[in-house]
Amino acid sequence: MSFSIDWLNLREPADSRARDSALIARLTDWAAGRPVRVLDLGSGTGSSYRALAPALGGHWTLTDIDTALLAEARHRHGDAPTFAATRHLDLVRDLEAVISEVRPDIICGSALIDLASSTWLDRLAGALPRGTALYMALSYDGVEVWTPNPPHEGVAHAAFLDHQRTDKGFGPAMGPDAARYLAEKLAGETHRVWLGDSPWILDGTERDLISALAAGSTEAVAQSGALTDAQLGDWAAHRAAADHVRIGHTDLLALPRD
Repeated sequence: MSFSIDWLNLREPADSRARDSALIARLTDWAAGRPVRVLDLGSGTGSSYRALAPALGGHWTLTDIDTALLAEARHRHGDAPTFAATRHLDLVRDLEAVISEVRPDIICGSALIDLASSTWLDRLAGALPRGTALYMALSYDGVEVWTPNPPHEGVAHAAFLDHQRTDKGFGPAMGPDAARYLAEKLAGETHRVWLGDSPWILDGTERDLISALAAGSTEAVAQSGALTDAQLGDWAAHRAAADHVRIGHTDLLALPRD
């Protein structure tokens, strides 16, 4: 699954504000004083790089299935000393291979694991080397508050959550359950795991993002048939006109115990 550059640009300011700062500080402290190799899974144009590289430094390898997004990342950051390489690959096919080849100290990703199946998350947990940290940010948690509350919100949101669990290219998606599922898989003898809230908090100054979210959710709910056309139109219009929106996300950090 791939996303447009316009959408990634639109959401990045909200992503940057939302990231759990305590988890970033914990990761930065762990990495301090070492020349870390960072593997960014599903990197897009490099939002994780822009968020983390100023503090982490290191040498980054960005991976994505979309060559246009990787080209944009190289255009923006190709001359930076921390920017090492991009890899065009399929994370379903190539996950274990790229981890083995890069031998990263840190594996990271943003808005990724909620798109993945339990099988893929099991593979990620199984492929994580004993001494490698994992940071997965901005996994959708299923909690949304739109103000004023749109009509038919309960039925529509339930249909949207069902859509979030459909196949996004990795098998049936875990959707809102992904972060906690992966945390349970990782917690044990080799890694310590923390979860942090990273909600988008949007107001009327971010009308373009609110409108895009309303349009995307409307398309998903329309496919379900849960609302009549009239109900769907009413719900969509109220969402697009919302004054305040909270979209819940979860950040995950797993650090080696030794």
